[in-house]
Amino acid sequence: MMSNDRKAYHAAVIPSGACRFDLLGVIIANGVTYVDRYGCYTCKCQNGLLNCTDNTCIAERAVALTCKGPDGKVYASGQSFKDADDCNTCTCFNGNIACTEMACLGPGSHRQLQATASSDHGILSSSSTYAGHIKTLNFQNYDVYGFDLDHTLAKYKLVELFKHAYTCVIDFLVEQRGYTRENINVDFDKYKDFICKGLFLDVKQGNILKLGVDGVILRASHGTHRLSKEQIKDIYGKDMKWKLSNTFAKTLANGVEEYRFFENYFDCPGLVATARLIDIIDEKDHLTKEKKAAEYSKAWRDVIDALVTMYTPSHFADGKGGYFPSVQKDPHQFVEKCSEDIKLWLKSLRQPDKLVFLLTASQIDYASCLLKVILGCNWQSYFDISLFHARKPGFFTDFKPFYKLEGEREGEVITELEMGGCYSQGNASDFSNFLGSCLGKNDLKVLYFGDSICSDCVPSKYTDWDSVLLLEEMDAEGYLCSDGTVPGHEQDAVDRISEPRHRMKENVFQHSSLVTEEEKELLLSDFWGPFLVDMPRKNQDSNIMMNTFWGDVISRYSDITVPSLEYLAGVPLDHEYTCFTAITAGERAGRDKEMKNDISSDLKTRITWREIDE
Repeated sequence: MMSNDRKAYHAAVIPSGACRFDLLGVIIANGVTYVDRYGCYTCKCQNGLLNCTDNTCIAERAVALTCKGPDGKVYASGQSFKDADDCNTCTCFNGNIACTEMACLGPGSHRQLQATASSDHGILSSSSTYAGHIKTLNFQNYDVYGFDLDHTLAKYKLVELFKHAYTCVIDFLVEQRGYTRENINVDFDKYKDFICKGLFLDVKQGNILKLGVDGVILRASHGTHRLSKEQIKDIYGKDMKWKLSNTFAKTLANGVEEYRFFENYFDCPGLVATARLIDIIDEKDHLTKEKKAAEYSKAWRDVIDALVTMYTPSHFADGKGGYFPSVQKDPHQFVEKCSEDIKLWLKSLRQPDKLVFLLTASQIDYASCLLKVILGCNWQSYFDISLFHARKPGFFTDFKPFYKLEGEREGEVITELEMGGCYSQGNASDFSNFLGSCLGKNDLKVLYFGDSICSDCVPSKYTDWDSVLLLEEMDAEGYLCSDGTVPGHEQDAVDRISEPRHRMKENVFQHSSLVTEEEKELLLSDFWGPFLVDMPRKNQDSNIMMNTFWGDVISRYSDITVPSLEYLAGVPLDHEYTCFTAITAGERAGRDKEMKNDISSDLKTRITWREIDE
């Protein structure tokens, strides 16, 4: 695709074994420990690998990293505060202030806004709209398109994946941790309704939580048993707020000892196993509260060990761990072939002045096994360059080197990339520079497609990449994915209104659905409710709804969200998609009957949580 004189990008020359620390703009020699002049960072370079600690800074440096709020108070980096109108939330980042952009009626007024929707449709909309500019996204305006593999290009057969992963977890617990199979090897189908992406495990309490925007607990269980609102208040206080939610909101990272969030389909079967182990522990009446907490922690460590063993990348080549051997034996059992529409769409992206790349956390042996199924043996022809074992989200924030691939094995560190090649690890900074050099552009516009909120959507913003989030729950829950202007989906808006659904598990636009009826039973949960919004279990006629924690994160970090690539295939590249902003719903579920009548005023205020009765 590129001319010969633009095939290679040479990274900055670094002495052998030395390390580059871009945050401070220094190169550290091999074996040297470096401390910056403020005493904030201590970094040691060992054979090209950099290990840094963030120390307590001396006063001069600490003051430089603080921010002054509208109330005159000084806030440390990472602390948040309200703006002068008490409307938007501002956060201090190393001396710089970043604020949300919520439209307000006046000081404090945002707290009174509610999410409303037709009870027939269950679709989130706003009770207030505001005039203003709506940002749009046009694929044709981008220079580079990047794609994740798992749950993006590769659509897994979720029923097979869940059952196999659950069996692997149980086998590990029995064979490696001594649990009794009769106690824990329950019929997986019995707990299908318990599965829901985005839940949090409060390890020491043995509780599983669904959170709202502000960290308020919307629904909860102890093990597999539902907790009432009063029980939640007894445990977490009258405000029903999980105290670790603020910590998680700042980092979007797991705290293995205290909590775990279940973001993807690979680890959700581990949630079911953990809940079952908590049930078994609670049957031991002689245990004190403290001993039960210790048992909960041990049970979770056993499950996390099972998940690590299952998904350790080297186990694909070694034939270990349970998960990989089965996929290697029959990959068609676990993933779908890409449709011809998707293949043609991918090829249409490869234009003379544009690039297409693959960026996946999977190692090349596992990834190529899947790619041969979904795209065919010529899968490399769809991409200008491919990166494996990318170690996301660190790929977007760290500065790991690129490695040469020798067959399906990781070889030596390299300082040069070439178009058409396959590489391992690396970092977004150097990769963006390489892509820019190939196209002769400094202000490169990159659009990345991925399924992970925390590994794809949020961290890609560190590199100024825009993102398209793939969310299969949208298809399963029957969300309206078009306002009627998207080519090929004009009828969706009409169908969505003319065929009201009375049960959450109905889907009114089957022509665009890629999830099977069996998969819907896994993706939809009456126990936990929808993924993006939450509705009362009683008073189903109520029009009150509210955003979930993840619904809020998606609205802030994803530019558009769609159920699958199939939805995009066939749509002209120059179509204008409505993006998420702080005050717009964006191109996703969220158009109800009232909004359809005035699609031009598609703006909506971000919803804050308000308590509702069960």
